[in-house]
Formats: sequence, C-alpha cells, structure tokens
Amino acid sequence: MRRIALSALAVFLLTLPVGAAAQGRIAGDVGEPGRGQSEGIRVHGHWTLEIHNPDGTLASRHEFENALIPTMGSPLLAGLLGNFYVDTTWGIYLWGNPGPCGPVATNDPCQIGQPPLVVTLPTSSGSPSGTLELSASVTAARDSTLFNVNTVWSALVRGTTNRHFNQFSERGINIQVLRGQIVQVKVVFSFS
Repeated sequence: MRRIALSALAVFLLTLPVGAAAQGRIAGDVGEPGRGQSEGIRVHGHWTLEIHNPDGTLASRHEFENALIPTMGSPLLAGLLGNFYVDTTWGIYLWGNPGPCGPVATNDPCQIGQPPLVVTLPTSSGSPSGTLELSASVTAARDSTLFNVNTVWSALVRGTTNRHFNQFSERGINIQVLRGQIVQVKVVFSFS
C-alpha cells in the first residue's frame, strides 16, 4: 500500500507548475504581448460533500472545485520529486461556525486524518491512472455552517525524524449541517 501511495505521489509530483505557471500563470492564460499563450500543469481538486440525515436519507449534495495552494502544496510536490520526502500522509479539514465536530462549540475544524480518512490511488493496467482520492465521513456534533474546506499533508524528511506539515488545497463554502447529520466528503485530485 505504501508503494502505491508513493507511486501516486510521484504521479502527483509530475504535475508541478513549470515555466510561466510557476510564476502564477495557468494553462490557457494569455501570456505577455507577442508571446502567445503560456502553458503549465494544473492540479485540480474535485470535492463532493454529501450531508445525510441520521436515518441515511440524503439532505443535500454539494460539488465544487478547488486547486493547489502554490505556496503550500508545491513544496510537497517538489520534495517528493526530489526524493526529499517519504511517508506522506493526508488529511481533510472541515471548518465551521461553530466547529461541527469538537467536544465544545469552538471554531476548530473537523480534522480527519488517516485513518479514518481513506487514501485511494486508482490504477489501470497496474499503473496509477492519474488521480488520487481522499474520502471520509464524520458525524456533526452540533448545528454548524461549514465555511471552508482544505486538504493538508504531512511528510517525513528522508533520513530524519523531522516531519513537515502544511495545507495543500482549499475552498471557501457556505453549507449548513445539523447535529447528528453525517458529512461524507470525497476529494479527487487530477492533473492537466
């Protein structure tokens, strides 16, 4: 499983922004006058949040996109490509007002790590298919308005006991959840 995860990360790292994209431009943006279009590799995050009532019925479904946070996610990608990081783990944070999961009503997020977060690297013919999937579910401890979601990563610096941690992607949202409802979250990272 660890080899599959590392293979997925290697595929993921191959999507590191290059050239004009590393300077903040994305594929399809018009470049400087006389230079045509710039090109780059993009990391996409497709989120699906389903809110289920305690009886299992679907209360609401929300799909949206987000992207890599270049200043925080790019170091992971570069570190994996450069063989700097090993033993990468993932997490999902669901931010709410008040926080939907903690034992007390604060604005602390639901912090979903591995496990129960499931990290899947779909394969085709024995090789990574080009996506990485994160999925989990959590039961809301109180009524809340979810206002932000983000993915986080943690990786061990090769040959040390030092672990680096940072955000990878994020998106502002406005989704209501009620106490006892189950929030099922799935993020599919893909590259173009």
